[in-house]
Amino acid sequence: AGDEEGVENTEDYVYCHLHRSLHSNAGEEGRRRLRDEVKGWGMKHFGDVWSYALPLFLAGGYEDAIRAVKDHDDRGSVRSCTLAVVAGRRGLVGPDFRDGCVVQYARAVEAVSPCVAMDYLAEVGGRQARKDLAKALLMNTRAYADLAGVVGDDGVRAAADGG
Repeated sequence: AGDEEGVENTEDYVYCHLHRSLHSNAGEEGRRRLRDEVKGWGMKHFGDVWSYALPLFLAGGYEDAIRAVKDHDDRGSVRSCTLAVVAGRRGLVGPDFRDGCVVQYARAVEAVSPCVAMDYLAEVGGRQARKDLAKALLMNTRAYADLAGVVGDDGVRAAADGG
């Protein structure tokens, strides 16, 4: 990374590349070149997942960065899900990618915390998809009282306590 004047480490190189692409006519083409370089170097070059994922994310490789976190961070499932939700809300990743991350994480935690799983499933796009996922969560966990409340002797449903 030291082939540019004044650049002594990877962080400086990435910053200089991003700065030039954002403040020149290179624009998206400059960010694409940086994404390709970062991916070409691979995570081993950076030493850890976050040192790899951050420049990849900043260069517009949102989905690749989130996948790297999911696959290589010790808490990657929750962190990648959170990143995907935020990136999805900002239009940086597509709804299918975001929803896939959310559903995968929700399924991973549903047995331990069905209410947390339900909170994440509320992020999934599409009313019918959310209904189907909520129904499946209810059937898989049988956490009726936590998720749907309890019907009393008087026939009135008491609010779920949220576990």
